[in-house]
Amino acid sequence: MVIIEEIGNYPEDDTIIYKQRNEKGIVNRSFTYKIITVGKYPDKKILQVTRAPNCYPIPDDYKIQTKWGRGNENKVIQCIITYQDNKPLYCIQYGENFSEQVFSKSSATNAADLLHKKFTESNAKTSGILLFGLQLNKLKEYRETKSVKPHTKILKPVNEMTTSGLTKRATKISSKVSEQFSEIANNYYLSEDVPLLKSIEFSVKDKRYDIYYGKENQVLKHKKEVAIVRAMDKSRISRDGYRYLTAIEPNLPKENAISEQKVFINNLMEQNVKIKIINIEATAAVDPDEVPHIMDENIVETVINSVGKAGVRSIKEILIFLIPSLVRKNILNSSQPIISIRISGDGRNVGRKVKHVMITFAILNHKKVLFSPEYHYTLILYPGSEEYNTLDITTRLLREELWQLKNQGLTIGNVHWKFELYFSSDWKFLITCLGFNSPTSNYFCPWCLIKKNQHSDLDANWTISKNMNNLRNNYTFYSGHHKKPLFDMIEIENYLVDELHVMLRITDRLWSLVIHEVIESGFFDIAREVIIKEMQRIGVRFQFWQERDSNKWSYTSLMGQEKLKVLQFQSAAKAWLNYFLTPSIGNPEDSDFIKGLYRPVDITPYMHVLVWHIWEFMEKHNKWGIKSFSCSPVEKKNHMQVSFFFRKTMKDGGKLVNSKAAIVEILEEENRSLYELSDNISFICDRPQKIRIINKKIKPNRVQI
Repeated sequence: MVIIEEIGNYPEDDTIIYKQRNEKGIVNRSFTYKIITVGKYPDKKILQVTRAPNCYPIPDDYKIQTKWGRGNENKVIQCIITYQDNKPLYCIQYGENFSEQVFSKSSATNAADLLHKKFTESNAKTSGILLFGLQLNKLKEYRETKSVKPHTKILKPVNEMTTSGLTKRATKISSKVSEQFSEIANNYYLSEDVPLLKSIEFSVKDKRYDIYYGKENQVLKHKKEVAIVRAMDKSRISRDGYRYLTAIEPNLPKENAISEQKVFINNLMEQNVKIKIINIEATAAVDPDEVPHIMDENIVETVINSVGKAGVRSIKEILIFLIPSLVRKNILNSSQPIISIRISGDGRNVGRKVKHVMITFAILNHKKVLFSPEYHYTLILYPGSEEYNTLDITTRLLREELWQLKNQGLTIGNVHWKFELYFSSDWKFLITCLGFNSPTSNYFCPWCLIKKNQHSDLDANWTISKNMNNLRNNYTFYSGHHKKPLFDMIEIENYLVDELHVMLRITDRLWSLVIHEVIESGFFDIAREVIIKEMQRIGVRFQFWQERDSNKWSYTSLMGQEKLKVLQFQSAAKAWLNYFLTPSIGNPEDSDFIKGLYRPVDITPYMHVLVWHIWEFMEKHNKWGIKSFSCSPVEKKNHMQVSFFFRKTMKDGGKLVNSKAAIVEILEEENRSLYELSDNISFICDRPQKIRIINKKIKPNRVQI
């Protein structure tokens, strides 16, 4: 004797538990059903029933989820019955997200047999009637009641419904769409193609609904949010700017989610690369002869108010975090574990009162990206000046770690890395770090022993003759060195001055000599107009003006590429210098007098370096090339960061009270960049194919002309 038990309160509760007990009350079979669509009995003319003796009526438009088994044997399937050509079609869906399915036009039992061949490993079979729940009296009674007492559902207008009611209605519609999609997709795709409905969008009376199916992929969500953080950092998009974007495009993650992701990355990176803030007695001073790089009053004021603090990061911590990623990308080769590190420094003139000083390092092995600012990793930041004592304080950790890298190397995993060290900057920063004379001193060259009065000796061979070992033992060993070199772990021959600075400073000198000659010639009025017209022709802004209460003429200082437009320097270095020093021939009072060009005192240190040392740099460092030591990306990085992070209007709506220090924000962004570069975060996501379907029945009105 079998005792049947149905537990449930359908339709108030969509779950029904079905149990079969023996005469002792022991449960032999148990099924849990979740009714998705109860279905209805079709017209009696086409209504089909199961085989005798049960003869259960078979509903149409019926969908149910069935769960049975215990422990590891627990199984869940989805059963669907629809009438096609007046006969029931039995479908059982199984697997992850019910992406697999079997069909039968014969019977529920035949569909169950097909399922067991694919879905279970045992030979045991389950009744198709039980899997489809065709025996459930509660559903049978409900369908019969509905067919006897049909009622018309009265729909409320949208504007009379609560938000909760609207949400429920939208959810039910979306569930129906999902069911229909599964059925329709079977006609166009194979089951192994796994067609999935992920989302739909619709509107009702201008109220929009975005419906998403299934659980959100947390891995993709994280990657997208990190990519947005990087895009904001790289494109300098403020929090307010991103809020405006989310107001325009609601599918973007909310700003608070992005801010939380940014904080998460900051905290994670702080465990790997710490940001240290140290107090310094820095002075706010700029050489009055130097041209300001940034003149924005808000930025100048904020930078001046930040004087006295320096931000520092550890080069070893950055390398430990970065090297594994560079090995994975085949930029570094663990079988040839030698890394070439280039240290660089730059000071931006912020107004005429203060500099923003930055020290960075780059990995020369990563040659393809050396001109990109983000691959010059910031180690030290502070507002103040390029002054020896301040640099001595701020670079202590860096110098200690550079000695460790040089002498001991760095072990990461099973690989022991060795390091080659280089230094590159403009002339002023380089000689400050070397504790060396100014360029106007008698001993002016950091690399050789030339004196100012030896410029005209073209037979001399001024090569790199200084040795860092001598300076380590006695920093006054060579004339002109008056302080201990800060980076004495780097050999003198590995100190390189930026080639662009060399060329631009030479251009400055030549241009000033040309203008001086024109003024002295007595034809200045005529020449002035000619020069201005020529500058206009080549697209360079240029003008002369006379100083107030003075007969002295001043002129526009040429910047960057404008200098390159004015001067095309093509001659070989020594031949050019020889020509530059062409002497006068004859007596100035005689008619056959030939005036020479310039004197040895007109030669600048930059000209000396160009003629005597650039070729040495090219020969010694041909593995990397002189361009690999260009400081343009470092200068650009410093300028961009100062312009963005020290601008009041960019700091939480301009509120500076209790705001985070700008140097901390800069280094946090640097840490985030490290995280994103090591995690290989891409800005580009897989874009779906967009298809627009226009209802052809609705035709626009056409106007006859």
